[in-house]
Amino acid sequence: MFGLSNVQNQMFQIKFLLCLMFAVAFGSANAEPLKLSEGAFMARCYAHLTGRKIPTTHALLIDSIQKNSRAVTVQNCMKLFDKTRLTPGAADPVATGYPSGSLLDSDQDQESIAVLNYFYSYYTIGDL
Repeated sequence: MFGLSNVQNQMFQIKFLLCLMFAVAFGSANAEPLKLSEGAFMARCYAHLTGRKIPTTHALLIDSIQKNSRAVTVQNCMKLFDKTRLTPGAADPVATGYPSGSLLDSDQDQESIAVLNYFYSYYTIGDL
């Protein structure tokens, strides 16, 4: 799509899906806008991205509640999404520094793994 590599194409599709999920989840032009608190908004974002409930001690949730700003909450939601960085797997791991076939920058970050798994399961359900 648009001359992008497979990884770039997949990231474009995921970002498009994320925007679509926000549009559907948070109302449309014909509906009364949802009046969610910043904590509820961040909790919904976290659940949409990971498929899990956000821990009450999560730093992004606490930051969103303390600053009480929708712009900060949206930025925190995008921080969660953006930390799931994909890199192309390489045939030569020595040249790139990445293990062969590895896509996730941080294999130790459980939230990044949850985001990737949740989007993967979302896309594969349509293939059944």
